Amino acid sequence: YTHKAISKWLVVSEIIVKKIFSASKESFNLTTEKLFVFGHGIKTNDRLEYNDNLKQIVTLGRVAKVKKIDTLIKAIKILNDNGFEVNYDIIGPCLCDADKKYFDELKKLVNDNNLNERIRFLPAISYQSIERVLQTYSIFIHQCQGGLDKAPLEAMAFGLLVFSSNKSVADNLRMIDDLFVFAEDDECELADKIKQLFLTDENKIVDYRKKMKEQIKNNHSLERLISKIVDEIVS
Repeated sequence: YTHKAISKWLVVSEIIVKKIFSASKESFNLTTEKLFVFGHGIKTNDRLEYNDNLKQIVTLGRVAKVKKIDTLIKAIKILNDNGFEVNYDIIGPCLCDADKKYFDELKKLVNDNNLNERIRFLPAISYQSIERVLQTYSIFIHQCQGGLDKAPLEAMAFGLLVFSSNKSVADNLRMIDDLFVFAEDDECELADKIKQLFLTDENKIVDYRKKMKEQIKNNHSLERLISKIVDEIVS
């Protein structure tokens, strides 16, 4: 189970089952001794392929208010106002009327700030094409409170540099450098940290990418997840 919501069915299920598996503590908000936290199951490889142009930035996932994409757009505005001329693509679907309303608000925000040439809204992509598409970008920015979102972890596995305010994702990023963690709803801090990255030595940046891939391989790989689940089921 990987969701912050607690339904009556979840409460009943917790009583019935012997063991519960989740990606993070924040992805299962019932208090129980039955919980086992194993991380996500992400396909990993040893290749390090990415776009080394730091000004190519992306967010991938559902367009919804809970994702707080407006904060990310405001950070992009700050960067462009300061002469960094970054490009930002928002890739993902709207799944309900509330999402569509928020999507319209985001488009207005972009238009009102004259960012139409810098920010694009792109449709959802298939799971099979995620790696290929993400590797055309250099930086992944993310803000979504709740459980452990899979998209930023996949971006880390594919060699992108990830910035996030999400607690569970931030726990993974802090093992690499606090540079990649920003406070929730703080577009100024996010923009400032991206600026710091632009001023970082190129060899250090490559090292960051390698460490992000290693973090996912060691803690969130599909092979690791399967092994952990099998061990608990048979024990």
